[in-house]
Amino acid sequence: MPAPTIKLNDGTSMPILGFGTGTALKIERECADMLLEALKNGYTYIDTAQQYDTAGSVGEALKRWGGKREDVYILTKFGRDGAPPEAIEPRKILQEQLKLGR
Repeated sequence: MPAPTIKLNDGTSMPILGFGTGTALKIERECADMLLEALKNGYTYIDTAQQYDTAGSVGEALKRWGGKREDVYILTKFGRDGAPPEAIEPRKILQEQLKLGR
């Protein structure tokens, strides 16, 4: 059964329930394996963050899954503990996260 969704301002809908990569999933292979199982079980929303260092695991799981990337919502957050707000450069961080996820 698909997760309930919420309608976004642009008219699209996304699941309200997602799979979080969290800091507990630091072992890259285990994180990719868990994400793969979540995708196989119908999760289409992945929550991650730069702080978690899991972008590579997200990319690995998506490759192994074999589904369509455009069917998955990925939310990421920028910044690391102790980093001053002025050190956060969203465009640069997003480009780095995308490279890690390939």
